[in-house]
Amino acid sequence: MSTSQTDPAVLLVGRFYSAALAMQRLSFRAINIVTPSDLSTLHAEVSRDDVIVVSETDDIGELLSALARHGLRPEDFQAIYSQRERAVIAASVLAQLGGTEGMSVQVALALRDKQLQKIIVREAGITTARSRVADQLSEFTPGDDFEPCVIKPLDGGGSQDTHLVRSHAQFDELSERIGSTGPWLIEELIEGTEIHIDGVVKDGTVTFLSIGRYLHNVISIKDGAFIASVHLDPQHESGLYARAHDLVHASLNALGHRDGSFHLEAFERGEELVFSECGGRIGGGMIREAVEWKYGVVLVEEWARAVCHIEEPIAVTVREGTCGFVHLPTPPGRILRMPTKEDLLAMPGCVAADVYQKAGGTAPDVSRASSARAARALVSGRDADEVRDRIIKLVDWFLNAVEVEPVGSTK
Repeated sequence: MSTSQTDPAVLLVGRFYSAALAMQRLSFRAINIVTPSDLSTLHAEVSRDDVIVVSETDDIGELLSALARHGLRPEDFQAIYSQRERAVIAASVLAQLGGTEGMSVQVALALRDKQLQKIIVREAGITTARSRVADQLSEFTPGDDFEPCVIKPLDGGGSQDTHLVRSHAQFDELSERIGSTGPWLIEELIEGTEIHIDGVVKDGTVTFLSIGRYLHNVISIKDGAFIASVHLDPQHESGLYARAHDLVHASLNALGHRDGSFHLEAFERGEELVFSECGGRIGGGMIREAVEWKYGVVLVEEWARAVCHIEEPIAVTVREGTCGFVHLPTPPGRILRMPTKEDLLAMPGCVAADVYQKAGGTAPDVSRASSARAARALVSGRDADEVRDRIIKLVDWFLNAVEVEPVGSTK
């Protein structure tokens, strides 16, 4: 494996085969660094010769060693990027070492470290939760300012290892269970409805954004809620879209994120939007599918054009109606019966679906992370109310259709 000046190449850190294909369509050779488990999902159009395998994509030493084994150096690439949250900083360090195009280390840190991010946006005059860092939970005593509070890793994602604490008793139990691990970000719980704002920024200008409103705030998975959001039509929610654009522009400007994709979460509090957090990546779940269904915009293609500085307007075709996605949950235990993808697609409004579990497998604990699910579905409807209603009915149907042997059962 090698590159040359006549063979423009980009390095993508972390599995994201659709990003590699998007780069290929822009006439770049894309070399993708992935983990061994990612090989089982290797896209048919991605050459195995353009894949480098490491055990951890966020380990700088391992990345450099793997490149060297293949006769490559960071400076051999025209650009180095990542669309994987945990690999963003590593990719930026490689780009800086190679003196090549990529996200700066300063911006990558701002988009990953949740306390640093809050400090930056707060200093820019953007409303966000009060927060502090505790190296160990024993250093923090919950008080009136932080009760209830949310406790999470500084560089976490998908609500994994995130805890909602509503009382001193809950805090004491959590502190005893977690022990000396850390450090932790501790922030006040913001009361309000959570939304996600997804789009593209080019040369510091927000060129496209979409908004989805969660049926339940993401932290509610700790109390048994499921992950689902409904895409909001800009004609019906023009005021919210205007406020969201202002928030995104101010936040990205403060964080220094000028080119690429973004996934920003915020809380609606009356007419005010409260900043929660922002990633320099495409959002998870079925956000990509929802945006493409509603607008005809392929976010990964627009990300590639943005980071490659291709001045091409985004073609938007707004479809009537709207859509939303849901992560379909199951109770914990061994799965005895699981609906098929065809079963899901037969439900009212369901236009896309994936099933990740099958009979004989173990149902994931959906309270541990927002990405945990047994299946997922994209649901369409005339408006947000119909989509919300269809999602709720789909979840009810799914929970009745799936059969799980409970944990600890003697059957």
